[in-house]
Amino acid sequence: MIRFPTVSIPPHILYPGMIFGLLGMSLTMCTILVITANAGHGAQIEHDYYERSVNWDESQREVQNARMLNWNVDVTITTESPGKIVFTNSAAEPIEGLTAQITLRRPELANELSTTPLTPIPGQPGHYAFAHHPTTRGLLDVTIEGDFADQHIRFERR
Repeated sequence: MIRFPTVSIPPHILYPGMIFGLLGMSLTMCTILVITANAGHGAQIEHDYYERSVNWDESQREVQNARMLNWNVDVTITTESPGKIVFTNSAAEPIEGLTAQITLRRPELANELSTTPLTPIPGQPGHYAFAHHPTTRGLLDVTIEGDFADQHIRFERR
């Protein structure tokens, strides 16, 4: 039979050591919590939260109306060149005559990155360009809002 040596820590050292060990772990975890809470962009304040909540039903109705149009919206955003959007209907025909603006927003940020008008690209029906701030790769919320044939439309994409 193999016997392992036993180490006996006297109680006057063991019990205070356990208390200091638990306090040290608690202090370490609280420090990690504070550091991670302050990392990133910090607290975000929604400036127009009340107005958006009051108008939520109307904006969702606009999104539903845009879905009923059955358009295909293809958004391309690169860091080197202006953004590009292609609008086509269900028969893959280009949509012309749209007057709209695009809003780019990061989901984790309260403020939008940019809001710019869409400009038709000459010679390419259904293709629209927009200027935007250089952005890194990542998730974006894209809102396209405007008018087409006396109807207000709103497309939302993530």
